[in-house]
Amino acid sequence: MSRKKRGPLRVILSAVALLIAAAVIFAAIAAYLALQDNIEDKYTLTQRDEGIAMEILKGGAVGKEFELSQDMINTFANDKLCKEPDGSSSCLDKLMVYFSEDAPAEIYAHVYYKGHPLAVRCKAMYDIDESTSEVSAKIYDAYVGELKLPDTILDLLLQKIFENNEHIHCINSGGNNISFHADYTFDIRNTNGITVRLLSAETKDGAVLCRTNNITGEALKAAVEYITSEEGSEAVKGLFGKIGDKLGELRDKLTG
Repeated sequence: MSRKKRGPLRVILSAVALLIAAAVIFAAIAAYLALQDNIEDKYTLTQRDEGIAMEILKGGAVGKEFELSQDMINTFANDKLCKEPDGSSSCLDKLMVYFSEDAPAEIYAHVYYKGHPLAVRCKAMYDIDESTSEVSAKIYDAYVGELKLPDTILDLLLQKIFENNEHIHCINSGGNNISFHADYTFDIRNTNGITVRLLSAETKDGAVLCRTNNITGEALKAAVEYITSEEGSEAVKGLFGKIGDKLGELRDKLTG
């Protein structure tokens, strides 16, 4: 009788052992795939273009559409969003976004998750709220290394990476969405500055066609604030003093 009882028990133990072995093998394969990095050339910024501020300023001044190149956007994104990892923290280290006409943006990144370096790639579709200049992006088709991420894991990864990022925020909707405010403030001494806000953006091959608020009125207001400030008043007096000196020299030459 005891031998007969041992038979089913052995079958159960064997099945459990096989399940544990399968789980271990699956975890090992998943870890191996996740740690692969075959996209270093994709997430590494090699061509810097720091002219984005001037292009935005010129576009805002005329109030018409203007084009920002892929290099400009990626230079700005790396300077503003990426940072060096600190110990076992989670952060975004390197980032490249590739734009194509009539297609989702492709994002390649190097991130640190609890101190572990990971190569990440995904696609994104975005929408802009013209009233607030808030850009919402839905992240999907994401991979860590060569391992495709389920949406639930992707959502957790996004929240962890951007939990201390002052520019990008995760939208707690479970839809793998992030958001950020697309505005830029030009600092002018003794004024509140001039803020340019993104109103619309259309992707092209290797560039984005943008439209911002018209800053002509803001620029004039900032100029008035500067001129009426103590420093601005002194500067204006000095300017008129120099003009008066030049006029005096010209008068002396004409009457001499």
